[in-house]
Amino acid sequence: MPGTGTFMWAIHRKCKQGGHSTRPLAAANWFLALILALAGLASAVPARGASAVPYQAAISGLDDPDHKALLDLLQTVSDVFALQDRPPASLNLLRARAESDLAPMRRALNMEGYFQASVALAVDGQARPVRVVFQVSPGPAFILGDISIQTLSRTDGREPDLPAPANLGLQKGARFRAEVVIEAQKRLLAYLGRRGRPFPKIQDRRVLADHATGMVSIAWTVDPGPEARFGATLITGDSQVHPRYAARLLPWTEGRLFDSELLNQARSKLIETGRFSSADIQLGQVDPEGRLPVTVTLKDRAFRTIRTGLAYQTDVGLEASVEWEHRNIFGAGQKLSLSAKTNEVQQSMGAALRLPGFWDDRQTLIIGSTYADEYTNAYRSRGLDNSVTLERVLATDSTGGLGLRYRMTRIDDQEETFGLLSLPVYYNLDRSDDLLDPTRGFRFNVLLAPFTDIDQNTSGFFKFRASHRHYFSLGRRKRTVLALRASVGFIEGVDRDQAPADERFYAGGGGSIRGYAYQSAGDVSGTEPLGGLSILDVSGELRYRIGDNFGLAAFIDGGRAFTESRLDLDQHLFWGAGLGLRYYTPIGPLRLDLGFPLDKRTGVDDDYQLYVSLGQAF
Repeated sequence: MPGTGTFMWAIHRKCKQGGHSTRPLAAANWFLALILALAGLASAVPARGASAVPYQAAISGLDDPDHKALLDLLQTVSDVFALQDRPPASLNLLRARAESDLAPMRRALNMEGYFQASVALAVDGQARPVRVVFQVSPGPAFILGDISIQTLSRTDGREPDLPAPANLGLQKGARFRAEVVIEAQKRLLAYLGRRGRPFPKIQDRRVLADHATGMVSIAWTVDPGPEARFGATLITGDSQVHPRYAARLLPWTEGRLFDSELLNQARSKLIETGRFSSADIQLGQVDPEGRLPVTVTLKDRAFRTIRTGLAYQTDVGLEASVEWEHRNIFGAGQKLSLSAKTNEVQQSMGAALRLPGFWDDRQTLIIGSTYADEYTNAYRSRGLDNSVTLERVLATDSTGGLGLRYRMTRIDDQEETFGLLSLPVYYNLDRSDDLLDPTRGFRFNVLLAPFTDIDQNTSGFFKFRASHRHYFSLGRRKRTVLALRASVGFIEGVDRDQAPADERFYAGGGGSIRGYAYQSAGDVSGTEPLGGLSILDVSGELRYRIGDNFGLAAFIDGGRAFTESRLDLDQHLFWGAGLGLRYYTPIGPLRLDLGFPLDKRTGVDDDYQLYVSLGQAF
């Protein structure tokens, strides 16, 4: 308020001239100023019940389909679009809101390579609702021209190898986008970090747009820092796990040329053991001999965990499971797990002991035993399954294993007891980005095992199964995911009736062809599934995430179990389709799927199947 300061100064001056103490009046002056300031603020706030100014916003000039992404970006940086459901109290405030959008819109256009773009604003205050239009003339998109990378000279004379611009994602003649340049700079530093330079940095970056030619030139000056090799590694922190166990998980050795990617691999491997809540890796200083010391600080998770779970499927009913786990039972990362599960068709309990570092740092010995009682429409079996497996890490994303397994099982329907000895061999490759909710990448698994019956009830046979799952993220925000799955398998060496019923292939159910009951997508005798000696199982699912917590899915599954060991694609395949709902929790999505059989058989298949569980279907 313009007059307040003058008024207060006049009172203060008069009191001083009177020769009396000014302290009481000074307090009064400050109190009066506070009252007047609050009154001013109150006058600026619209009175309760004042009507807001509703409006509609639009962007013109970007009607070309090629400008769709640009249109979305401009709406994203605009307060006018973001706050459209909260209109201001006056036309002047609306105009101010719109004018404040002009600068971020121009910056966004520049970031996308439209350096000659213009943005104008038109506000039609007579329209009802008021119309706000941003008139955009994007002009031509600038393209990449000359790209150069040079380094500061090193006193040690060791000049680093530099990548070609194409290896950084930059191609001369491509449209300029600032996001691409920023990512290229990150790749440049990562490139040096993977080749012995632990401390590279950008000394200078010049991005010049030539308006005459419509081209953008980029020049980097890089300080690569000293070349280094891994030195001594110190493992410390509040951890009861023996340091030798953690050291075995580190992917580098002393004297190896420094590679920053190995640090990321080490963090992932340490956390994935489930034994550590954090793994902090700090680099020291490069010594005169070019050695770089590393300090790994670990903090333990709670070693003991109890997990419980509930799931529901129409065909197997309510399922309850419980697992107890100790991740450091002998002090060097050994893990003991005890588990139990029950539903309407299966009750099981088991134990597994994992011994890491067995003979080699990359190997784990797994000893397991499981008792299971299954009572399905296909068979009734009771058996004990014992196995010893040597698993080896083959690469950062793949493992392989070789085992010895003995199953003693009683099949009531066949009135036989089998003593099956097998040598399973498997390979797993996982390049997906998440265990329970993958959005990109793929997974591939293959298992093969020769079987022999030491009780001589059946001749030996060979079993094979392979599956592939692929995930495609559609769009920048990764809210839409296309998931595809295919699985095949076969058994050679026996007829179907000779093969143990619980080793045959079955299709149908929540993890297979949804819409059909558990094990029922194949030949049946009445309502009893017969299983088969081969299987084909395919799925496609489109997943769309809504906000932070919810998602929708649409799926189609197909396939069947075949009588013979070869895939007879002339036989009728069973197809199921449906819709799903997802609720995203901190530990993974809660899944509800409703599947319908598209090839419903009278007296065999129900109208629908319902599935509720944690994690995506595949």
